[in-house]
Amino acid sequence: MSTNGTVTRYLPAPSEFKSCLAEVPVPAQMMEGVSIMKISSSGKPKPAFLTLSKDKFTIYVTTNKFKSGKVGNLSSIRRPLLRKVTSIGSTDEESDERSVDIGSLDRVQRGQNTYRFELARKISSRLSSPKNNKSINSDPSRSFSIIFGGERTIDITVSDPDVSRDEIVQALDGILYTYGSAKTRVGNDVFLLRHCWTDADKDQNDSINATELSEVLNRINYFMKKSDIDKFYN
Repeated sequence: MSTNGTVTRYLPAPSEFKSCLAEVPVPAQMMEGVSIMKISSSGKPKPAFLTLSKDKFTIYVTTNKFKSGKVGNLSSIRRPLLRKVTSIGSTDEESDERSVDIGSLDRVQRGQNTYRFELARKISSRLSSPKNNKSINSDPSRSFSIIFGGERTIDITVSDPDVSRDEIVQALDGILYTYGSAKTRVGNDVFLLRHCWTDADKDQNDSINATELSEVLNRINYFMKKSDIDKFYN
């Protein structure tokens, strides 16, 4: 801790794997939050935002847009170790707040070819009838599905007018390809440390304090006295 009472942060040296996605081109809107409609398991569209993390290793789907680099109360949530998919603040399959690690993605699929989209079309058809005088925007050319963890899906229609579906899908395809190439050149210990780091860095500012470092070490069964850890920050 510094003399003015602020917490000194420990900045990690970037590794080749950690920065492997840095040069993959993505639309600026993906880093800021793309307005979308997320299709629920019942087929009902819900407004949300799709955002890519700074290092491009995590996709967030949230009800609110990023503010100062944080998604809602993300910094206060303890996420499970070695997650394949995490609902922020809940393990409920239908949580409106969700983060997906790039390593768990299987593919990105254009169009409306999932069961949830089928339900959404039925709802749209019913609500678009003359009797109800309502309609739901479900343009297939702006829709896609993120498929992860063995056929689980996040089904999305892009409502943001400043970015197209194809721009987003192309960016995600590029990230998946680059990630797949990079992971063949590193060992399992690198994946373990990356997940431990991500889990401990609760405020997602790419640095950890003494308490967070202690948590990382404990999770990989490496014990250090607090006094020894504190030496890194003094």
